[in-house]
Amino acid sequence: MTKYDQIALPLPRGSRDKDTVIGVRRPYKKRGRAGGRRSSFPGTILYEGPSMLTGDPIVVIMSFESGNRKTDDIPQVWIIRSDMHPSDARRTGMDRAICGGCELGQNLGCYVPLDVVSSVWRAYGNGSYTPWEDHGERLFRKQAPRTVRIGAYGDPVAVPMSVWRRLKQAMKRTDRLLSYTHQWRLPQADEYKSFCMASVDSPAEGRLARSMGWRTFRITLPGKLDLAREQIGCPYANNQEITCKRCRLCAGTDVKAKSIAAEAHGHATALRAVLKLLNRKDQE
Repeated sequence: MTKYDQIALPLPRGSRDKDTVIGVRRPYKKRGRAGGRRSSFPGTILYEGPSMLTGDPIVVIMSFESGNRKTDDIPQVWIIRSDMHPSDARRTGMDRAICGGCELGQNLGCYVPLDVVSSVWRAYGNGSYTPWEDHGERLFRKQAPRTVRIGAYGDPVAVPMSVWRRLKQAMKRTDRLLSYTHQWRLPQADEYKSFCMASVDSPAEGRLARSMGWRTFRITLPGKLDLAREQIGCPYANNQEITCKRCRLCAGTDVKAKSIAAEAHGHATALRAVLKLLNRKDQE
């Protein structure tokens, strides 16, 4: 057992949700098929080990089903700390291991609700996910999804590039990974641009990232979707039948297309923080 097998597990029922105890992740146990579900497992563990950003222990989990209306039902990859509850990581700033220097998270503007991330973390602690090496790869290949969303939570640059290469090798040449990174300025992020969009928060950042060879995804203030010549608006904004599963443009330089821009979105608390950040960036 390695040091990364030691993770934080939820306390018994009745304890405060944010509290944790240190325990050992339970081994995966195959679950029986129920209710006509297309699979007997919720997902697979792609990686357990140190963050490429800070060296702290993280885990990368792919869930095979999604109820996200914008992305549609495609596999989602979650990058979380393996040694503490997600809310503790965010509250203490120790989520830098998975989010790096993302200003949205630092300003409480992350659009990902923590209750969803916490559910994934609990399932991991309960041993619900099969490792990729055990059954995960075989089951993934059997489902053969054409599109996978990396970073439903967390930044892909926190994960060794070898993990993403291995995932791409399990997919067909025309299949796509959809992904975004706020770490595009880092030298080590350069090799991720083939499948990652550079997340930018202002026109100036967008110009800089594109000059470095990135395709970009920029969020804008509501009503101010001022598109540069190199950008188009997110198709979903005008036609909600064009989901990420159907669009597949946010796949880095693997796609020969313009960069993407979309108006800010998210739950109320996050949206207020995002708007404050964008207003400040607009004035810089």
